[in-house]
Amino acid sequence: MVKEAKKYVVHHEGCRYEIIEDLHGLGWYVWRYENSDISTHDYLQDTLEWAIDFAEEIFGVPKELWEI
Repeated sequence: MVKEAKKYVVHHEGCRYEIIEDLHGLGWYVWRYENSDISTHDYLQDTLEWAIDFAEEIFGVPKELWEI
C-alpha cells in the first residue's frame, strides 16, 4: 500500500498556499502559488506546526485558516 502525503490548502489574498507532508520524513513543505498552478515559493519546515507558523510570519496567512 502506498502512503499518500497529507495536504492542507488555504486561499488567502489572491494566492493559494499548500502545506504538504514529505513522505521521506524530512518535514513539511510550504508552497505558495500566484495566479496559476506554478509555485512561486517552497520552503521545508521540520513540523506541521512550524510550517503553519512560517506561512503566517512570511506570507501573513492566519493560522485560523488552516483546517487541521
